[in-house]
Amino acid sequence: MSAGFFCAEAYIVYVLQEQWGLTPGRAGLALSVVGVTRALSSQLRARLGARVSHVRAMEVGSLLVLAGVLSLSLTVWLDGPPLLAGATYVLAGAGMGFGYPRTSVAMLDVSTDADRGFNSAALSIADSLGAALALSISGVVFAAAERRDSNPFLAVFAFAVALGVLGVFTSRRTAPSLSQR
Repeated sequence: MSAGFFCAEAYIVYVLQEQWGLTPGRAGLALSVVGVTRALSSQLRARLGARVSHVRAMEVGSLLVLAGVLSLSLTVWLDGPPLLAGATYVLAGAGMGFGYPRTSVAMLDVSTDADRGFNSAALSIADSLGAALALSISGVVFAAAERRDSNPFLAVFAFAVALGVLGVFTSRRTAPSLSQR
């Protein structure tokens, strides 16, 4: 979920400037709106409480991230309006707010006192390493697309879509096993 989101986030301001000629300030507004949306979505999910399971929150969050990144990719590909590009990425922000905070809560729910510290550290390392690896690969994808005279933004966003698809499939595997229930 976070790898696809952060790959797109790393390039959203850049594409708004390069493809549509927005000023850095106007392009940066997209990140501000996404940040506020992410916070509001997280607040909504918290208010829903136990009515939304950990697995369901991560599924919905992953689907929204995928929808946002896929819509952003299509907007870049079709050279749609810049406002649409920013608006589509707001979906991804809503997905992160709704699903991402539940990853650590779900992990803590299935951890025992004996493995809680190990599991917390493993989740933190996996999250940081996963995001760093995804961002590194997106840089390679961007450079390779530029060398082939392809649209580098479209290539990076397609990579983010692939990560989003992976996020949707893995979100469904987050339910505790029978031995952990």
